Amino acid sequence: MQGYLSPNRLDLTIRQNRNYFHSQCGLCQQLKKDYGTLARFNRDALILQLLTEAQLQQEPPHQKIRCAVQPFLHSAKANPKAAQFAAAVTVMMFWGKLMDTIADANGVSGFFIRPVAKFLLWKNRHKIKKAETILQKLGFDVQVIYDLFEQQQKLEQVAESLDDVASPTAQGLAALFAHTAILANRPENIDILKHLGEEVGAMLYILDARDDLFADIRRKRFNPLTLTSISLAESKATAFLRQKFQVANEVFSGFETRSHQELLGNIFSLGLQKHLERSKAPNQAMALSGDCDPGGCDAGGSDPSDCGQGSCNLGSNSCSNSSFECCNPNFWLGCCDYDISSSTKKTAKIIAITILTWLILVLFIFS
Repeated sequence: MQGYLSPNRLDLTIRQNRNYFHSQCGLCQQLKKDYGTLARFNRDALILQLLTEAQLQQEPPHQKIRCAVQPFLHSAKANPKAAQFAAAVTVMMFWGKLMDTIADANGVSGFFIRPVAKFLLWKNRHKIKKAETILQKLGFDVQVIYDLFEQQQKLEQVAESLDDVASPTAQGLAALFAHTAILANRPENIDILKHLGEEVGAMLYILDARDDLFADIRRKRFNPLTLTSISLAESKATAFLRQKFQVANEVFSGFETRSHQELLGNIFSLGLQKHLERSKAPNQAMALSGDCDPGGCDAGGSDPSDCGQGSCNLGSNSCSNSSFECCNPNFWLGCCDYDISSSTKKTAKIIAITILTWLILVLFIFS
């Protein structure tokens, strides 16, 4: 879920902030109990715990804890089933991330990353198996996750629209959201939560694609926003996300909760909205038509007029008279922010990725 389903903390009251921390600590404790300390670094699936608890008649019990990260917080709360479900999904998300890394890794960095990802899969095979067992005990069909991952890989080769390529993620989150109603014994909420999950799941997939757009193009990896015209990628993503955001909020307004109403409302409205408005991608503008278009370029141009650094082809009106490659996305996507041809930056990035990869490997070996 890439951290997108989190509240806008500035708009939470002190009580709501405290409740959010308590719930987060409850999931953290469950992750430690079931899968070890290192599993606690990812708590994206907290939304599933909150949705489950929001439908329960009674609030989850408090438990006393000690935490090095939050030394002044001495209690956590979580419904046992809700926390187990969220923790198991967290581990399965880790599996999916590793599989995605193996599929996408290429080039020099891929040479180092792919074997490490495979090793981490092998190292954590027992934890993944345990997560499968827990999900099955909680009544969730784990095969849904595997089938949707396989479907995602296939669709990325043949899909022609954003709705098509985002559908596996949308269906996966829909199944997870709907299962919270089953855990809470609220079958009347299954349909509305499934609909909410579909809209939010599609949003999460495209949000991640938008934030990774420039990096994916440079590394020659698949990105759904490049299915048609790269120059329209940002505008396509914005239109798609706004439409899904509006529908998701309309659906959530019809969802009746017994607790966490304001917190969940913040997550699905203000929390998601802050991600719609702020991309993690570098501050680069797309090419504008007429700036530097030799004809036949899908970009429709190469140097945005608002970069403030003149044209990328150093003032020449003819791309053929310059060393700047207008038809090469690596140039027109980055010309105003950095020199993509710089071998120094490429080498530094490869070294940093290699060091980080081996540090993670060492952590898992001795965990």
